[in-house]
Amino acid sequence: APCNFLVAQPFTTGVGIPLGEFYERNGFKQGEGEMYIEMAGEYRPRIFTGYYPLPEDLGRAIMFYDSMCEWGYPFAVRVRELLRDVKPNLVVKLIDKWREPEEYIRRGGEQLIVNARPIESFWTEREALRLEVEEALRT
Repeated sequence: APCNFLVAQPFTTGVGIPLGEFYERNGFKQGEGEMYIEMAGEYRPRIFTGYYPLPEDLGRAIMFYDSMCEWGYPFAVRVRELLRDVKPNLVVKLIDKWREPEEYIRRGGEQLIVNARPIESFWTEREALRLEVEEALRT
């Protein structure tokens, strides 16, 4: 089957050209929380319904990473280390969202869930992330 469209989720590293600008220069358009370029079909946005706590997420952490991004797995490993600094015996499951997309969709497209609570802080905001994780583990 032909590829209907390509999707990218650009972010800015602070080095070089912002990825959103790069994609736009190369024909991508702004979609719903992502950028896309149509190939052989019409763009259809992914629909995430939001995260609803799952019983199997209680007492552990789920970290989704993007294996198509050179930083995806290394960032996930850093987050796992930080989580284990907060709680050494915490079970942390790293999931490649491309290999297990159904798990990513089941969790509303969240990147990090701790004790059945989505974590909003980005990994570079270490202190904010630590505080948010500690709060999630208390509940």
